[in-house]
Parts: sequence; C-alpha cells; structure tokens
Amino acid sequence: MLVAAVTQSGKINPEETSIQRAALKTFFSRQLKDGTWPLSRPLFHYPNYGNAYCYEYEMLTQLLAEPELQEQLRNYLPNLSAAAASVSNSVYRVEQGIPAWTSGHHPNQAEPESWATASAYHFVHHLDRLLADAVRHELFLYLDQPLPLTIKREPKEKDKFAPSPDFIDSTLDLPGKPNHSLQADGIAKGRCFKKGTPTSAILFGPPGTSKTELSKKVADFLGWPLLVIDPSLLLRKGMDGIQAEANIIFLMLQETERVVVLFDEFDELVRERGSSDSQPFSRLLTTAMLPKLASIHKRASLVFIIATNHVGEFDLAIRRRGRFDRVVQVMPPTYQAKMGKHNWGPEKNLDLEKKLQDLKVDITDDVKHQIGDLTFDECESFVTELFKAQNAQAATSALAAIWNQCTLQTNVSQGDEKTTWADRCRAEASLSH
Repeated sequence: MLVAAVTQSGKINPEETSIQRAALKTFFSRQLKDGTWPLSRPLFHYPNYGNAYCYEYEMLTQLLAEPELQEQLRNYLPNLSAAAASVSNSVYRVEQGIPAWTSGHHPNQAEPESWATASAYHFVHHLDRLLADAVRHELFLYLDQPLPLTIKREPKEKDKFAPSPDFIDSTLDLPGKPNHSLQADGIAKGRCFKKGTPTSAILFGPPGTSKTELSKKVADFLGWPLLVIDPSLLLRKGMDGIQAEANIIFLMLQETERVVVLFDEFDELVRERGSSDSQPFSRLLTTAMLPKLASIHKRASLVFIIATNHVGEFDLAIRRRGRFDRVVQVMPPTYQAKMGKHNWGPEKNLDLEKKLQDLKVDITDDVKHQIGDLTFDECESFVTELFKAQNAQAATSALAAIWNQCTLQTNVSQGDEKTTWADRCRAEASLSH
C-alpha cells in the first residue's frame, strides 16, 4: 500500500510491482477460513481496555481504496468475498434493524462501536466498487474487446462537446451535456445519474453520417470506454445459441457501469414484429431485449445507444417515446459547418471556403444544397477534386459529379417502394424526439 500510495501513477517500476504482488500474496495467504486474519501484534495498549489490534476492515478499506492496486486485487476477489461473508456473520442489529459492528478486540465489550461500524460500511462500499470494475473488465474480455485505460480528466462543459475539431456538425444540440459530464464522475463512487438525465438514445440517419463517431464523442465526453456490440457477437455460437448469448450479454450489461454501449447494425434484429421481413428470431430477440433494456435504463449507471440507418423499420416498441430518452436523426454536416472547417484534406491544410472564393464560384442555392447533402467523407473527396480545378466551371462540375453519386441521392428500398435517402430522411424526420 505504501509503495502504491507514494509513487505517481505510471512511474512504478517492475521491481516495485513485484514487491506489491508478493506482499498481496503473502497477506491473503494468512487469511483464516472464517475470512478474518490472525491478530498478530498489538498496535498499542490502553490502560483501561488492554491491547488494541488492527481491525481487518479498517485495513482492507485502505487497501481497496488504492487505485494502483485495483488490477491486482481483482485476483483476490474470492478472498475478499470471504471477508465480506465474515462481516455478515458478525453483525449486530440495533434500532430498526440497522446493522452495526464491533471490532471484537475486547471480549468484555458486547456493544457495537461507531468506528468499527464505519469501517465495515467503508469496506463494503470499496468492495462494491472493485466488483463493479471487475464486471466491466470481464464484459470487455467476454466480447473480445480491449478495455481502454481510464484517464483522469476534468469535467467538460457544453461547448467542449459539439462542435469539436474532428466532429463538425455544430447544429447538433443535446440537452443536459454539462449535467452528464459532472454526474459521470459520481458513477465511479457508486452513484447513478439523476432521474430525468438522458442515458439512452437511438441515432438514425443515412450511412456515412458519423453515428459511430458521435458515439465515440459521447464516450470521450464522459471519460468512459466505448463498447461496440453488433449482431455477430450474438451469433458466435450459431443461430441456435443466439437467445442464450443475448441473455448472457444483457445480464452482464445489467451489472455493468461507466460504459457507453453502442448497439451497431441491429436493424435486422429489431424489425417490426408484424412486418413480412421480420424473421422469427428477430421477433424473439426484440421481445427479450425490451425488459433488459428497461432494467439497464433504470439502473442509470451507463449510457446505451442504438445506431441505425432504418429507424422506420424498427419495432414500434423499441422506438416509441419513453423507451429511449432521445431519438435523434443524424444527417450530413450542414453547409455552414463545412464552410467553417478550414482543415480539410489528408494533410488537414485545405480551406474549402477560401478555395471556392479563389475560383470565383457563384455560391447559388443549388451549390449550397449540394455541398450540404455531402457526408463528411464525400465532402473530403469533393475538396480533393476542388483543389485540382482550374476554374469555377471545373469546380461546379466536380461538385455535381460527386453530388449525383452521394448517399442522399442513392436509391433505397422502403417496403415495396424505392426512394432516395433524401426523401426517406425527410419522411423520418418527425420520428426524432
């Protein structure tokens, strides 16, 4: 504990790490079968009460409170579980059944002690925090995803979320952003988001509109890792095992915190149950998912997002008001946002607005509309072609060629009908809330 406490994070050398491991191994090897430790030597002597020993749970609290030891302590969860069982076996019940404890060092003292009770509560709280971290760690391992290191960061304010240097749509406005950032740090201490704080969302819109990137921004804003779950993870054990796999994953999510969970490409699994395209396993999965999502939402200790291109085909029970806190249509960055970005191109040194001015391109409503329709990547392609143009005509021709092939002008099936993404997005805009 002393080595970990006095050494700055990231500066512990292999020798010190080896000392920590050996110390923990020695310490837990001395644990008794009842979950306690031998008294060893007294710390000091009271004339009226006799010898005073170190109280196990006072010491365990300090051990569990040390951040640098968290990873190593996960290896001793069975030992810590035995210590927790010992707490349960030595409890007193005072007024209204409130549990309290005594250190047990003085056989003639049969009353609970305030300091010992405080130590027991403190230990249980820190053990709960270690268990929460262990569940999160196991979830990432189970889904074959690396758990990023948690980096201490300052709480972020509203203007640090959007716009940002690499996510340019400044028209996006999600309420409660400062609230989320400030409350997120409290989750690590065992709290939850306050009632009414949005913790779930459906992001829908055409392909290429950076819905996944936006989810990463949410995770970065909260200082939490992003966990991406796609249908392939549910199909790891074949079609027959999809329900069992979904149950395992959602059960782990119900016990996890401090994660932004992105359900990506789940369109086929959450189709409207009455639709002709809906498969039996899709209906079964939708029915199974709903109560689990409700349970996760009620705990309010993580954020979950569904990213989709086809929200109109979602089961109504998934997208209705009250099921998700926010349903947000994510469109290509606006014309104004693109003009405000001055570092386009692979070298991030191309200014779209200035180049259009240099070529004396007439910025008509059609030009604004076409540039506004381009996704981020499509606009990158246009800027690259624009800087090859020698005159305004070449510039507008390059824009027209890219716009004609852009996502919003692409045909998409909607039932038995075919329409463009632009028309479909206009029809689905009212689904946002």
